[in-house]
Amino acid sequence: MTAFIQSRELRKKRWIASTSILLRELMESVLDHVD
Repeated sequence: MTAFIQSRELRKKRWIASTSILLRELMESVLDHVD
């Protein structure tokens, strides 16, 4: 049971990390277009 919860938490953290990276790249590209 704990292993299942740990893997789920790991997957959530990995998803959050990849999403934040995508958002940062998106914001940088938007700012580049504004300039």
